[in-house]
Amino acid sequence: MKTTFLSKPAPHLLASPQANNGHSVHFADDFYQVFVRDLQNAQGSVLILSAYMSSKRILFLQPYLQDCVERGVRVCAFVQRPAVLSIEDDERTVTFYRNRKLLMDMAIHLTDFPGVHAKVAVIDEEIAWDGSLNILSHYKTEERMTRWQSREKVNEIIRSHRLDCCAACCERPGFCVSAQKDIEAFVHKQTIEVGIEILARRRTLGLSQKDLSNLSGISQTHIAEIETGAASANLRTLAKLGRVLGTTFKNIPLHLEPRIAQIVQSKNKE
Repeated sequence: MKTTFLSKPAPHLLASPQANNGHSVHFADDFYQVFVRDLQNAQGSVLILSAYMSSKRILFLQPYLQDCVERGVRVCAFVQRPAVLSIEDDERTVTFYRNRKLLMDMAIHLTDFPGVHAKVAVIDEEIAWDGSLNILSHYKTEERMTRWQSREKVNEIIRSHRLDCCAACCERPGFCVSAQKDIEAFVHKQTIEVGIEILARRRTLGLSQKDLSNLSGISQTHIAEIETGAASANLRTLAKLGRVLGTTFKNIPLHLEPRIAQIVQSKNKE
């Protein structure tokens, strides 16, 4: 099916890309035009917190959200789970699960937040939206949203609204949306992730731990400890392993990590 995108919004509808802390105010008549443009420009992650969902609005956004997923952009939606869901097939329960399925069928991460009423979104590390418009359900009411081009605002919204608690992302070893306050826990997760990547790459190349040890000069015991997360590797060790494995180790912005991991996995399968 051919995807049809909205036309490019007029320049005055977009915050200036040169203004790191710039912001612009949008209402229902122009919000989605600008928001869709942000989705089209997303590089690594889209986080949406919307208290309510409607099939009509989800279907409107579907081609743009689907395009994000297909490009390797991680999309996480946080929605309000009704306080009480009937065990019977009442309209409210059926509607909730139908809309939930629409999102999950697009491979969007979905997390239920009970009692949430905020309306916010975060695109990569630069763009934040907040206001009174439910992004996944808005219909005709007069609402207002502010678009911020500010890393400080992005971090504030992620922290205050717990957008680093995506249920699907938290299940992935070593991954998080933003650096945690507990630095030791953060370092431990990254240590595990490095070990997993080294193990996967070694197996892709058909090398045993002994082979890797002989070629890199790193003891087999230490390689085993690194791969299991029992020990961390310093930069010198990573460089030696990388020379043999044909990889480099670089600092990657957290919001881009899932997309890059997807690319690496696809290349390893070739």
